[in-house]
Formats: sequence, structure tokens, C-alpha cells
Amino acid sequence: MACFFLAIASTFVSASSFENTIIRINPDFKFKRLSNGTVIISSVQQGEKLKLQFQDLYADLLTAAYRKQRVGYIMDTMAKKYYYSDVDCRREIKRALNVLEDWNIVIREEKLAYKP
Repeated sequence: MACFFLAIASTFVSASSFENTIIRINPDFKFKRLSNGTVIISSVQQGEKLKLQFQDLYADLLTAAYRKQRVGYIMDTMAKKYYYSDVDCRREIKRALNVLEDWNIVIREEKLAYKP
């Protein structure tokens, strides 16, 4: 019984810490949002110009990162906008964040945005 409770408690704590994570754009990149909702991320890396365009979920996620928003707040707004369930929204945001973090576009700050 105690082991089961511990597993549930550790899952809740990890979910809570993910939702309190703040994301921001890597300072090496420039952020530009167009009127049609497209986000352009540009940078000069090793003498080469890099220009990436994002739309829909990725564009909204990058806009939230530009505003340095908390992941929990992002999940709430994205779930409403794209009609995702809580589980689907969490999965899609985690997947998108992992991709953007692998490309070194987004940085996660593990500090808490606020204390509930």
C-alpha cells in the first residue's frame, strides 16, 4: 500500500514540476511573429544564416517561450485553443518542447514560476 502511494505521489510531483517549468527562447536566436501567425526564428551559426518558420502549435509554443510563460499556463491555453484533452495536450507540448530543445531553440528553466 505504501509503495503504491509513493508511486502516485512521485508522479504528481513530477507532473507538478513540469507544469511549473518556465520556457524561454535561446538568446542566440531572434524571434519574429508575422501577422498571419507564422513565427520566424533566425540565427547566424558558424557563419551561416539559419532561418526557420513555424506555424500552429509550434508557433504558439515559441510565442509563449518568447513571453517566458509557465508550461502549466501554456497547457491550459493550448488545450482550449486546439480542443485537446489534458493528457493529449501534455503529450503534444512535451513532444514539441523536446524537439525545440534538441534543436537548441528553447531553454527550460527548472525554477518555479510561482508557489501555489
